[in-house]
Amino acid sequence: MKTTYGIADVNENDKPSFDPLTEEIVEAPMTIVDGVVQINYIKEAVDETEQSSRIRNQRNSHLTGSDWMALSDVTMPEKWKTYRQALRDIPQQSGFPASVTWPEPPDNFIAEG
Repeated sequence: MKTTYGIADVNENDKPSFDPLTEEIVEAPMTIVDGVVQINYIKEAVDETEQSSRIRNQRNSHLTGSDWMALSDVTMPEKWKTYRQALRDIPQQSGFPASVTWPEPPDNFIAEG
């Protein structure tokens, strides 16, 4: 997006797509091309501690989203128990946090029993 600020024309380039669990967008050094200041962005990997934290937060969000299945008046189907256990096991996956396989939630939301 090109904008004029009275001193120089400025072009803010699009931010690249990124994985918010493993990367972040940072501003790169500005450049001048044909008299127009270019604001550039690059993606950088977050460190392992931050990546682990982001993945655990996402995992916790999925668990919270399925907590209704753990209510005392609902009989939790085995597929939901398996799904929730797979979420809890994510930090023990081989390659964590660099490589995570997210479990698929069960298709239906109907409690059995």
